[in-house]
Amino acid sequence: MVLANAEVAMFASGKDKSIEQTFIYRVHDVPDQDRVHELVRMLGALGYKVPKTRADISHSTLNTLLGAVGEEHRQLVETAAIQSMAKAVYSTKNIGHFGLSLKHYTHFTSPIRRYPDLAVHRLLAVYLAGKKVAEEDVHIYEAISRFSSQLEVAAQDAERASIKLKQTEYLAGFIGGTREGVITGLTERGFFVRENETLAEGLVHLRDLKDDYYVLDDTSFRIVGSKKKKTYTLGDKVRIKIKAVDTEKRLIDYTLA
Repeated sequence: MVLANAEVAMFASGKDKSIEQTFIYRVHDVPDQDRVHELVRMLGALGYKVPKTRADISHSTLNTLLGAVGEEHRQLVETAAIQSMAKAVYSTKNIGHFGLSLKHYTHFTSPIRRYPDLAVHRLLAVYLAGKKVAEEDVHIYEAISRFSSQLEVAAQDAERASIKLKQTEYLAGFIGGTREGVITGLTERGFFVRENETLAEGLVHLRDLKDDYYVLDDTSFRIVGSKKKKTYTLGDKVRIKIKAVDTEKRLIDYTLA
């Protein structure tokens, strides 16, 4: 599938310049270096050996680091890695696909599921017939690219919202119950825990930790007790109790069990 998409994009960009300007590419920009640095800092906090300076973080180095992640941290790190990357979009301007390490890429293989694929098929039919897209129609494909990218984001947001709704509806029936989870995020208010069965994330508020006064140490990705120096770190396994669920706001509060 990837090979077919790449070959079609190469054909479109290689035939002549007029085709390149009126083709729909699937592009993925290079990641923001600050976000990549934060991802590498997180890997270091989890105990992995990482480069000492930003200059040492190359594309191949990052792939090596991610490949070395153990199973206990894999889902956590993969989520963080995705969040550190730029969003892939549709565009008539080809800037390449960073995530796939390809200079030319498009979506061609799923016209029954994605409208951009159908538009690509229509463009190919024009080019294979030896014709060109009329100059006055170029803006149509630019609009298709923008609108398809916007709808893709909207669909993903709707999917996440529906999943969160069903998670909160389900867990609302288990208030007071205990579960196993993994710490997935840290804030000044507390730490987020992903419950193992439903994968529902909720917040453990620092105010509910009565054994010490805890503060966020964002340089080492830890919550640290001021007196006893007990720590809670990304990736830690914890036992939690479901304290409260707000299905309308799709919020879940946990406490440590």
